[in-house]
Amino acid sequence: MGRGFFSFLRNNTIALLALFVALGGTTYAATKLPRNSVGSNQVINGSLKKADLSGTAISGLKGTKGVRGTPGPPGGRGPTGANGARGLRGVTGGSGPTGAQGLQGVQGVQGPPGPVDVYTNYGTIHSMAQGTTQTIASVTVPAGRYSLSAAVEFNENDGDGKTGILECTFVAGGTVHTERGYGVTNPTITMPVIGDVTLTFTTTIFLRCQAILRTMGARGGMIATRVDSITPSS
Repeated sequence: MGRGFFSFLRNNTIALLALFVALGGTTYAATKLPRNSVGSNQVINGSLKKADLSGTAISGLKGTKGVRGTPGPPGGRGPTGANGARGLRGVTGGSGPTGAQGLQGVQGVQGPPGPVDVYTNYGTIHSMAQGTTQTIASVTVPAGRYSLSAAVEFNENDGDGKTGILECTFVAGGTVHTERGYGVTNPTITMPVIGDVTLTFTTTIFLRCQAILRTMGARGGMIATRVDSITPSS
């Protein structure tokens, strides 16, 4: 066996020397390579990681930005959010300028005549024998409150110049407050008569006079004025 081994060495001396040099050169390359001396030929495909690459190499891996894709369909409507807190009340603004005056409206239809407030009557001359009473004037008025006034002109009717006396007052269906007129001929005078009355229905108010002494001639007129209220003086 010893002869065979040495015979193998003699026959393969050159081959074994070449193998020794090859193995020795690989070890040297693995342990003695200069910095940054490994190129693409020395790298096994797929063996490098991102950390093994330089910044320039990493930048070179990025391609040109592609065309923007078509927008996708809109998403479904989300749930309604809760109401927010109520804001503070704003400051009241100043008054605006006065607007222009509007056009005058169309005149309305004339209403029906209102109730009459003053009623008058002017009588004729009456001759009254002593002790008789006659109506000198009268007015018919609707319900309401009325202030009454009258004036009676009278004289002694016999023509003998003797004194005559006449008394006049208002008469109506309601309560009448009156200041009687009382006069003595001298020979002819005008006598005032005043009063008031409150009526609850349509009524005729009379001015009546009585010849107290001698036959008298008299003529009078009266006015009834409707008022809201009557307050007698004290």
